[in-house]
Amino acid sequence: MLTASNLSDYMDVELILRHAKTPEEKLLGRRLMDLAQRCDRTGWYTSTDFLSPAEQAFCKLILPRLGIAYSFDGGYDGAERACLIFFPDYLEAPARDSEQYPISALHIAHPAPLTHRDFLGSVLGLGLERHAIGDILVGERETVMLATDSIMPFLLTNLSSVGRVGVAVEQVSPADITPPELKFEIIKDTVASLRFDSVVATAFRVSRETAQKAIRSGAVRLNHLEQLSVSANIAEGDILSFRGKGKAVLETVGNESRKGRIWIQVKRYI
Repeated sequence: MLTASNLSDYMDVELILRHAKTPEEKLLGRRLMDLAQRCDRTGWYTSTDFLSPAEQAFCKLILPRLGIAYSFDGGYDGAERACLIFFPDYLEAPARDSEQYPISALHIAHPAPLTHRDFLGSVLGLGLERHAIGDILVGERETVMLATDSIMPFLLTNLSSVGRVGVAVEQVSPADITPPELKFEIIKDTVASLRFDSVVATAFRVSRETAQKAIRSGAVRLNHLEQLSVSANIAEGDILSFRGKGKAVLETVGNESRKGRIWIQVKRYI
């Protein structure tokens, strides 16, 4: 229940929402407050639809102040899009094979190769919203699509083709999903400092000038949030997302070289 003891925390949330960069962020913040209060009031699970990495990062600014247990889950370990699930402190996050779990998985068999865009376009063409769909794990002839539990009956009934290709669909348990193997390359180099532009230039093999222009234009995000300062400090574990070039993680920050440069190791996903 919302009491005097946590009222100040909710006032902190209001302060964050006043500084939200977009109307969508403000709406999401208020949605979190409503779901947290409902979970506290009913003593039962509440959850959002699927959130993008940027939305998840924004949520993390607010969640510590809500004073309630939560977890992010996208249907399998390492999912990019995930639902935020609230639960009372005497319960645990719902298991992926439990009735309370808010995510379902759809296995799609297709006789010809298809792309992520093909699947997403067909699903949205059925009138569904993007936030109802999670990750789409595209394979050569088999694909798994994560979706909110509430729309699974609709998908089972209405998704009969993707593009011009007929497909066969069946519901499977998220607990049976095998996470895809992520491909990446390791980049080892030295930088003059852990400035944002220096690390971006190294991680994506672009000039520092190109990195600076991309950062100032909003094309590069830090931990999925907008960061327009080229001189922002980067730390070990930070995630860099460069529009059109992919994602990288500053995996290790080492010691200084004899010339005073810093050794770094970056994992860039390909």
